[in-house]
Amino acid sequence: MLIPSSDQSYLTLRHKTYYYRRRIPSLLKHLFQQREFFVSLKTTNLNDAKNRAEQYDYYFSNLLAKEAIKLMRLPDPKKILRFTVQSDSQGNKKVELTPEDIVAFKDAGLSAQQIEAIIKAAMGNHLSSPNAEQLIPEAKEPPALPVVSPSSSCTRLLSEVIDRFFKELELSSEKINSHTLSKYQTFFRRLIEILGDKPANAVTREEAKTVLAKIKKLPSKSAHYRNQTVDEILNLGLETQTFSAKTVNDHLELYSRLYQWISNELDHHQFNPFNDLSVKRDKKQKKNQARHSFTRSELKTIFSTSIFTDGQYKSTYQFWAPLIALYTGARRAEIAALYVDDIHQCKNGIWVFDFNENSADKKVKTANGIRKTPVHPHLIQIGLLDFVKSRSQKRLFDELANWTEREGYGRPIGDWFNSTYLKELGIYKENKKVFYSFRHTFSTELSLKQVSDAIIEQLSGRDFMGKTVGQVHYIDDKETPALLAELDKLDFSKELEYVRWIDKEVALNCQSE
Repeated sequence: MLIPSSDQSYLTLRHKTYYYRRRIPSLLKHLFQQREFFVSLKTTNLNDAKNRAEQYDYYFSNLLAKEAIKLMRLPDPKKILRFTVQSDSQGNKKVELTPEDIVAFKDAGLSAQQIEAIIKAAMGNHLSSPNAEQLIPEAKEPPALPVVSPSSSCTRLLSEVIDRFFKELELSSEKINSHTLSKYQTFFRRLIEILGDKPANAVTREEAKTVLAKIKKLPSKSAHYRNQTVDEILNLGLETQTFSAKTVNDHLELYSRLYQWISNELDHHQFNPFNDLSVKRDKKQKKNQARHSFTRSELKTIFSTSIFTDGQYKSTYQFWAPLIALYTGARRAEIAALYVDDIHQCKNGIWVFDFNENSADKKVKTANGIRKTPVHPHLIQIGLLDFVKSRSQKRLFDELANWTEREGYGRPIGDWFNSTYLKELGIYKENKKVFYSFRHTFSTELSLKQVSDAIIEQLSGRDFMGKTVGQVHYIDDKETPALLAELDKLDFSKELEYVRWIDKEVALNCQSE
């Protein structure tokens, strides 16, 4: 949280303690060897923090002015910083100063008055002009600052490094929605609760293994204990289901990703204590995971009711959302957010579902969620394109009107399909057989057809948490033929044998005529 200040006090509040934070001006980069200076002011009082921050401002002003004068005393006095002093035939001096030069000065941290003083010094006969010396303000004795070197960058506390990591994520091309961001913050909170807020480079491999051991013991329904720390939860001695191997590995992959970022951005010699640290899923876990997919028999039951065979649906999403999920692996929120224009034909003639964030009411869950998934030929055969062409409004399912930050327009789909439809069919199992099972079915069936995990990731918009910042792959139109060839390996024609699209509005119009 940045504290607004008219006097540029560079104050940052973190964990109720104030810090001094300032970008290192270009003139001083050779002294600090980093882009930013960050130090605790060791106070929770705002007025005390402002007074202490003022000392650091004086310190930097002195350093900046001294370095500027050093540059002015170069062997060639006509070349001063980034502008040139020239004399005409009559001896009149002229300074060539471009807008870019002004920007460079300001980027270096110089004020308008300081820039003017440098120009006057350059125009004078002696570079040691009093005008130049005036660049150095009369300041209080600045406090001694810690020695900063490239190798000591990661002596910063975990909380400080994590904060910078999040800021880099925000500036990168990676798309992170609020739900995923909240999950990341929870994962990092647990890390600091287990290790303490210690310097990032002080974490050992043994401590990383301790993190793994404690995360494995946390209850799967951790939201019930959100006001308690990791140790407090573990001390309860709960006998309940713990995190799945996937959830544990998601924690470890994010921690490893943080240290990889530290190595790339802050310290090339940084050791990654979480590298290759993971847990394996046992056979029982894999078996349980497989139950999340619908069986072929269950699919036949789902798509053989009057909703899909005789047009007895109450809303169009009841017919199309399950079918789209089956053939795309898309999440219900992604399907509910589709606009009519999101189903379109590429230049190569292939129809696609364009999952994007082109409007404020559309949010993808992962970086790879922005994608173009080809429309399976069977959907076209059933009548999807006819349905799309019949829609007069912008959104494909405009009857889904209530939008929430977490689920978009998708909640009614889940409420109807899980709580009503699957229960009536006797298929519903809490957290086992739900609408999301279409996503598992999609992945499982393609895997059985020997389709690579990378292709499945692209088609369904899954995301590897272990990617580095900004390392995102978006599906291009030129890739759609190859993707369609893989997608076409899905064959549910027997299970969907009697499915047919009946547009009730068209039928009613025909009857009235």
